[in-house]
Amino acid sequence: MKISNNAAKETILVLVILFLLYSCKNQKSVDHLPVNKISVIEYIYMVEGGWKFHVVGFCELDKNFKLKSILYGYGNCYNGNSDIIISDSLRNKISEIILNYPSDTTFLFKRGSRIYDGNYYRFIIEKDNSEKTEIKFIPDLLPMDLLFLYKCLYENRQDSLKRDSYKNLFENFENQVKSELTDGL
Repeated sequence: MKISNNAAKETILVLVILFLLYSCKNQKSVDHLPVNKISVIEYIYMVEGGWKFHVVGFCELDKNFKLKSILYGYGNCYNGNSDIIISDSLRNKISEIILNYPSDTTFLFKRGSRIYDGNYYRFIIEKDNSEKTEIKFIPDLLPMDLLFLYKCLYENRQDSLKRDSYKNLFENFENQVKSELTDGL
């Protein structure tokens, strides 16, 4: 039995359509982060009559996907609420990335391998049981998934909150990083 070209094309078209319909599945929407919150902190040490620690910027994504951030520029603080709406697909991707990094990780140059005079960054992932996971990094050294997360949450931010809202968090972070100065980055 011989099949005509038109019949073969129609059969292939039907199979392609069925394949596409079968492969499309409803994405389960993520309503909450799988952790309490994730923060991105940008900081630097400067030599001004001794080592001085400066927080350059900060953002926090809470369990309900509300993004708050702050940015400093030469002593000025840029304030405001971030009313960024995060789509379901973006929520899913953020949640998946966070779950891929369950333990502390570092993406920095090894000591002595290169002179680096830029800012340093950290993801701080706070879990439900008060446990924290920290990822120390320089954006150029991040794998693609974390680079996406960094850009999505921090680099592409538009608005910010007052530093006073996070005074205790900044002080705790500053003390923690200062203590590491003697231990090395």
